[in-house]
This record gives sequence, C-alpha cells and structure tokens, in this order.
Amino acid sequence: SSDGVFLVDTGYGSALPALQAALASLSDMPVSRLLVTHPHEDHMGATPELGAAATVLAHPGTTAAMRAQYDFMDGVSMPPKPPQALPDVEISGDTTFVFNGETVRVVPTLAHTGGDLSVYFSDAHVAHFGDSYLASNPMMYPGTDDPDGFLDRLEAFIGSMDPATGVVGGHEEIGDLAAVWAQIEVSRACMAFVRGAMEDGLSIEQTAEQGADRFPPQWVAFFYGLFASR
Repeated sequence: SSDGVFLVDTGYGSALPALQAALASLSDMPVSRLLVTHPHEDHMGATPELGAAATVLAHPGTTAAMRAQYDFMDGVSMPPKPPQALPDVEISGDTTFVFNGETVRVVPTLAHTGGDLSVYFSDAHVAHFGDSYLASNPMMYPGTDDPDGFLDRLEAFIGSMDPATGVVGGHEEIGDLAAVWAQIEVSRACMAFVRGAMEDGLSIEQTAEQGADRFPPQWVAFFYGLFASR
C-alpha cells in the first residue's frame, strides 16, 4: 500500500524482533504511521526504534509521560524516551483522516491513563480501545476525573460504529461491541447502586455487603471512595 503500514501500539521494546517478523509476514512496506494508545511500556516500548522512521501519533498526555521518568509498575522505573520516540502529531480531540484509502477516526478516551486514545477503522469495521477496554474486567474503569462523562463519550463513540465491528482491547482476544456495551451497562449500574447506598447513609462496608451478589466488592469500594471524595 502506498502509505505504508499503520501500526497501533508497539508492545515491549524487547519484543520488537517478534513484532517486526509478524509485520514482515503481512506486508513488505515499512511502518510509516504509529499510533500510541497510552503511555505504558507494554504499549509504547519500541517507539524509540519505530518512531525514528514513522510518524508517531499520540495524546498530549502521552507526550508528557514520555518526557519524564515514570514508574511503570512497582519497582520498575522507566527513563524518559529519546527524542525520536516522541509524538510528531498530538491528538487531543475527535480526529478523522484517511490512510491507504481507509477512513480512520481517533477519539480521546482518557480514563486508564492521562493519554488514552481509541481508534476506529471505519471501512474495515475494526475498533482498537487500548486499555480503555479490557475484556477480562467485570466492568469498565471510567477513571477518577469524570466517570459519567467518560461513559457518555464512549457510548457516543461506539454508537457511531457499525454493529458488526470487531473490537481489539489492549490485551486478550478480539471481541465485539456487545461486550463493550455490557461492561458500560454494569459500570453504570454499579455507580447508581453505590450512589443510592450513600444517599441512604450506608457505610462502605455495608454497601459492599449489600451489593455482593451483583458487584465485586473492590469495584463497590472504588466507586464509594471516588464519590465520597467529592
């Protein structure tokens, strides 16, 4: 294809040879555009190598994270990324462009980190949500800043997609939109339950106990703590 290869995320830097072999089996064209869904090492680890030749697209929050040392996980601190890894194009709002004749829509879905992007390949009917959607979670993590707004924006985004869209999350198997809708619905139900319990004056322990047959206690506790802090 004349525009080269469009790649979403890179995986760990140590996995670059395996990634390059997989890409070579699909196309003899180079990666010319690289979209980073969020600033975690298992998604952007090979940007120093691939970003040297590709146009890197990311949210400004990812740029900021790349410029600083950060703790990827307990005991694992990552140094700032070199200049060639830094995004060439920052996407901070709903953005649409054409690549190899395919209409590509990129939408910020900040929740998991301060730099989340999701991408929809409109003609191929494939959506990549990064870690904004994780199939193994019992519900959607809507962040701590604006959980209702996050779910509203995500619903509007997926509501514009073809119903047969294939869904790629940051991990695990390919799924469908029904699974994403289901997580959103459970998230909203859990949030409403917790808000109701708080209005009734229940403690966090009482709320978790009362909702134990419907929602995991850790999620009840998360939302209770979030709403109580406001």
